[in-house]
Amino acid sequence: MNRQLRLLSILLTALMLVFTLSCKDDDDDNPTPPTAPNFEMWFSSIWNQQFTLWLDISYVVDKETPAYCYVNLSSKGENTNITLKLNNEPVELDDVTYFSAGNLYYAEIGPIDVSAPISYDIFDGTTHYTGIATVPQQLIGTFPTLDPLQNYTYSWVYTPDNSINPNFHVVNISLYDMNSSADVTIRKQIDGTLRQYTVDKSMWDGWNLAPYYDIYVDAYTYAYKNDNKVLTVGYTYDGDYVWKNGVGETHKLSNNLGKALYYIDQDIKK
Repeated sequence: MNRQLRLLSILLTALMLVFTLSCKDDDDDNPTPPTAPNFEMWFSSIWNQQFTLWLDISYVVDKETPAYCYVNLSSKGENTNITLKLNNEPVELDDVTYFSAGNLYYAEIGPIDVSAPISYDIFDGTTHYTGIATVPQQLIGTFPTLDPLQNYTYSWVYTPDNSINPNFHVVNISLYDMNSSADVTIRKQIDGTLRQYTVDKSMWDGWNLAPYYDIYVDAYTYAYKNDNKVLTVGYTYDGDYVWKNGVGETHKLSNNLGKALYYIDQDIKK
């Protein structure tokens, strides 16, 4: 009986607490607003350093250097007086996204000389942060026609010096089943010394493979500079995208700074 009375007492106390809180909300002129979701989590590691300089090098435009470059520069804090020079040339940071932790600037430049490491000068109105950013060389992939009965191997080299490695690669392949509309996407980070990747045919055994797919490889370099206040990231890629009409062409697939930072974090943890 004592146990039953104790449980009843606990239940009554809980009900009184709920009633009290409900009444308080009704009478409160300034209720506490709900916590807003944090939409910046994907970019949270950008703000671990004062600046992150992301250089997306597009050799694929004309298959030769000089290349074009897509630039993202994050600046921690509210400083709006940021200027950037690459190879001593001013970069017009003509697009900016504002976050609670700082600003993210964007620019497209080209052509840019990538035959040597790229020098940078970030100026915040008080201090110049200068150094060298290394980007991957031109990546040239070999993407055979996919045979559903065989494992699929694709390979790549770097020019002009295939002995120079990026920090790491990310290999990608996406395939589709005509019967079920199912798909498989493989995205895997592998060592920068590697020059090929094989996908086992067991991934699509029993499928009626669609005549369209995409296969590509990303290359990343990165380094912490200026007493870890600046993170530089260099990125390039090559790939083959076969459209539904069977026409194949090199196609730039989606990539962004958030993904790059995730892969860098995984690389550091090794």
